[in-house]
Amino acid sequence: MPTMASAIPIYKSHGEGNWGGRIELNRNKFSKFLGMSKCGKRSVIFNRNPASSDKIPPHWFSNTVFEDVDDSGFAFLDKPEEKWANI
Repeated sequence: MPTMASAIPIYKSHGEGNWGGRIELNRNKFSKFLGMSKCGKRSVIFNRNPASSDKIPPHWFSNTVFEDVDDSGFAFLDKPEEKWANI
């Protein structure tokens, strides 16, 4: 019998490992990101996970190719939430 809530979807998983590290991406090809999918949903290469930590580790890219990527399909960066303000 389950004794705790599932961590699925995996993007909702949290832990101490989220506060450090370095992301290395090698030999990637991003192709045909046009900002919207055929179904009208947002389709971008870089997007913040809605359940992610406030701290995102640095990402290092090498040998990366962007092919037929529209400006609107490159990244979606939303405004920070008001609760993040630390006055």
